[in-house]
Amino acid sequence: MDCRSPKKEELKNILLNVQVPFYYSKFEKIVEASKGDYLLGTNYTWADLHIAHTVSFIDKTVKPGLLDDYPKLKKFSETVFNIPKLSGADEWESAQCDELVDAISDLVDEFVKFAIKEQDPVKKEELKKTFVTSTFPTFLMRINKRQMENSSGTCWLVGKTMTWADIVIAEMLRQISEAADPASLNGYPHVRKMFDNVFAQPNIKQYVDAMKK
Repeated sequence: MDCRSPKKEELKNILLNVQVPFYYSKFEKIVEASKGDYLLGTNYTWADLHIAHTVSFIDKTVKPGLLDDYPKLKKFSETVFNIPKLSGADEWESAQCDELVDAISDLVDEFVKFAIKEQDPVKKEELKKTFVTSTFPTFLMRINKRQMENSSGTCWLVGKTMTWADIVIAEMLRQISEAADPASLNGYPHVRKMFDNVFAQPNIKQYVDAMKK
């Protein structure tokens, strides 16, 4: 018996057959035109991290292999996560970045269950309540504790400087908290400080401010 929701399958088909080809083709051309490691100019921007993480997340969770049809975009997303000044000071820090982003990806999966996938209003509220009162606070508590244990004494998740893990997690927390509970970060001062510091970075602030206009 096929228990899949017709509406869910319809949305998935639209994503895979309409939205992905449309946007990925555009990004493929932008990457080709840039002739470098960045989408714009000679340095990373918020757009680089945001797009690289989004396409990688879709490739991992929705349909593995999607990026194979867009080789330049695939190479770009892999390159962004290895920008020396964002990937950690050594292989150990780089591995920790990967671990943290995998963890936030798991959290996003739980968020998507009630925010997008569930169509029944009652079940949607039940899933949201569990997420807001248990799943999300548990994740924030773990991250806050990890920051407290960071021997560098900084607000960053890994090492002494900001990494791509800080950026990706800050953006995911922004989206989740806005939709689930805007005050959710207030009880976790280390997470809040990392979050605020990420969005205070000039390259990131400039892009985010422009998107709000």
